Amino acid sequence: MSANSSESTELHKVLTSFPHIVSHWEGGDWSWDGRFSCPTAVVEDEDRERALGVLRKELHTVYNHTNHRSIPEPLARIIEFTGGLRPGQCILIDQGKSDVYRYALWWPWTNGVTVSIRLGQAK
Repeated sequence: MSANSSESTELHKVLTSFPHIVSHWEGGDWSWDGRFSCPTAVVEDEDRERALGVLRKELHTVYNHTNHRSIPEPLARIIEFTGGLRPGQCILIDQGKSDVYRYALWWPWTNGVTVSIRLGQAK
């Protein structure tokens, strides 16, 4: 299996865990982020509020740089692995009915216009 095929399989596998987000998404296309092993998409300023609204419909709890110290341990590891939460960044989470947390990382760029979003799961 080629790396591209493997990435496509992983991308599809993770995205199927976020049905509302995928079915209502109007932001940039999802692609595989090999650095953090997760799907990523980019939205521009005109789509930011709508994208955040779609994420919040499925991921109900939000942690940011001021309140993330009370976050569950599996998600604290994700935050540490990805470099922490800076002002303006957040992690949206939902545990659902299992021990698996689903999350989205919301990372605004320094240009003030673009936001990267990464989706994942943690146990």
